[in-house]
Amino acid sequence: MRTQMGEPVPADAMTLALCKLGDVAAVQAYLKKNPGMLNSKSEKKGLLPLQVAAGFEQPEVVKALLELNANLLALDNYAMTPMHVAASKENIECLTIMLADPKGKEAANTADEDGSTPLHHAAYSGLKANVEALMAAGAVDNGKTAAMEATEKGFDECAAAIAAGAAAAAPAEGGEAAEGEEGEAE
Repeated sequence: MRTQMGEPVPADAMTLALCKLGDVAAVQAYLKKNPGMLNSKSEKKGLLPLQVAAGFEQPEVVKALLELNANLLALDNYAMTPMHVAASKENIECLTIMLADPKGKEAANTADEDGSTPLHHAAYSGLKANVEALMAAGAVDNGKTAAMEATEKGFDECAAAIAAGAAAAAPAEGGEAAEGEEGEAE
């Protein structure tokens, strides 16, 4: 394929364009011919095909890429995984598909270069359903206060969901709630 100027389209640009458009058959066919592009970063921004599919809310492409063994733990130039992108999008389908992957919990707890996990990205974006899905999958805030940051941005429902998830998980992890912590959520 060539650009309007007659130059060949870079392979990374073609892969990302197909992921963006959501044509599963075209993505699969292209990656069959170019398997090295499955986990490759774009030259300009370091984007990954799985990130682009999630960013443009293409759940069927996300599913197809994972079935082709796309690396859910691959990092872009900002140390963000595809799940960081999915967590910040309103359409929860891509996030749900990623969380169901065998590497889903590990990806949910991977911090980017700023120390933010996908949970932080969901909280920053005010996406309560995404926060709840990540908490149910065992996501942690990596010592960074996602609940406080959500509150600062005015997303009180997200902060409450984080607190509720942490309170529900505490007895399961340690057996009994610590003295004086029963029923409290910070």
